Amino acid sequence: EALLVERLLERLQAAYLPFWADNPASISQNIDALIAIAGHLGGSKDNDDSGGKHAVFGAHENGQALYAFLMQLKQAAGQAPADNMPVARRDWAALFDVWLKRERIRYSGRATPRLFIWGPLEARLMQADFMILGGLNEGVWPPAVDSGAWLSRGMRARLGLSAPEQAIGLAAHDFVEAASAPQVLLTRAEKLDGSPAVEARWLRRLRALSGDLPRQEGQMLLHWWQHLDAPLVASAPIAAPAPAPPLAARPRQLSVTQIESLIANPYAIYARKVLRLPEWEALDAPITAAHRGSFLHAILERLMRETPIEIDESGEALAARLLAHAHDVAQSTPGGADILDFWASRLAAIADWFGKYEATRANLRKGVGATKRTASHTEISGRLVLDVAGTAFTLTAKADRIDCLSDGTYALLDYKTGTLPTKKAIAEHRSVQMSLQAAILAAGGFDNLAAADVSELMLMRLSGGTPAGEVQVLAPDGVAALAEGALGFLHELLARYDDVACGYDARIHTTPYSDGYDHLARRAEWGSSEGSESEDADAL
Repeated sequence: EALLVERLLERLQAAYLPFWADNPASISQNIDALIAIAGHLGGSKDNDDSGGKHAVFGAHENGQALYAFLMQLKQAAGQAPADNMPVARRDWAALFDVWLKRERIRYSGRATPRLFIWGPLEARLMQADFMILGGLNEGVWPPAVDSGAWLSRGMRARLGLSAPEQAIGLAAHDFVEAASAPQVLLTRAEKLDGSPAVEARWLRRLRALSGDLPRQEGQMLLHWWQHLDAPLVASAPIAAPAPAPPLAARPRQLSVTQIESLIANPYAIYARKVLRLPEWEALDAPITAAHRGSFLHAILERLMRETPIEIDESGEALAARLLAHAHDVAQSTPGGADILDFWASRLAAIADWFGKYEATRANLRKGVGATKRTASHTEISGRLVLDVAGTAFTLTAKADRIDCLSDGTYALLDYKTGTLPTKKAIAEHRSVQMSLQAAILAAGGFDNLAAADVSELMLMRLSGGTPAGEVQVLAPDGVAALAEGALGFLHELLARYDDVACGYDARIHTTPYSDGYDHLARRAEWGSSEGSESEDADAL
């Protein structure tokens, strides 16, 4: 054994001889000494130092990287004046250790071809079946925010530089992308450099949301969550709801506009009248067409109450009064100022058109034997009690305007700001608002108005566009027949809903418009499978 130790010491002395030959020595000489020592230590008794160098530096990528680093260091030292400054052997180890720690080696090979080690950028661009997220510590992932010592946040903003927190947003994006893999393992270090580490904010958030769930329950919830996005196995389309409440819970009073809802979307009547769920507007909701319509109705109500029977021939005075009333209504209506500002140009066009139309209509009634307007009533309420299979049903209405004519008949007008119903919809009693109002008026159902025939039934559309307004005359050949047909249709419709087996279907007539009850009927779930329904579908 002593002989073996002696031979080992001799070989070590021979190997390290180049290192101690020159002491102190330049940086290049120290590097050459290190390479020579590696060749002696890596070679065998029969090999020279060149074979040893190959064994140390050429057999593995670690050695190749080390040799490349030594050559770069020697080349840089040879070009610097510091190479002429001798370095003592006792200082060389510490100096070389500082340089060596700055180098990082990235391995090109993998233990298995299925394993990849990526950074956030590579992981963002690639996909894997099983993802392990490491280093989920605050200050590491996400990185610590450092605005720098020279530029404040305001300076960075004025220079067009990104905010320091942008790095956190990018790290959050990388985390979500990686955590969306089919299988994910979230890991972190409890200590960094011997000091306790804080887990990443995303882990704290996940822990707060999940609570102290038992592992078994957590796996069950995770299983449910993973199947939320799975396609439905059932091929049958989801049916629209059609609740059938008992007869005692069904409404016995509806307005003429609600009758149109019962025809097109009975589920809305079920939600409003049976479940008693009113429609609520969202806070800070934007101005809609309904707001503008209510605003215009309020203006015309004030205008017609104060407008004399005799109107100037040009209608300019009437248009001026309409605009004056618009400013008054805007001050007394919540959000009226915004509506007036938004609709100012259209309202001016409506005022001009309305003044000319009323003047023309009044001038046509001035001839000998012409039927004149003797009075006008606005926003007047009416009701009509119907006998439906021995049970009373009350039909209510509020007319926008009723003109009393000199021949003892009435002219019934309704203001619209949106699209007018088609003549076919009115003839087929799918749009029954005006028809039923005429029936109530003919029966003497409006306040303080005697029963009489309705000679004129008109819809006035006031949009402020091109044209600013238009009038649609309904049933020019006879309003009585249209009103009688609408009442007969209503009796059949109400008798149908007096059957306990009849449900309140959602969306009998498919329209592109949504009401406040579509979310309650889950229209988004079955709406795509309902197919395209014709506008002319039979409501009965």
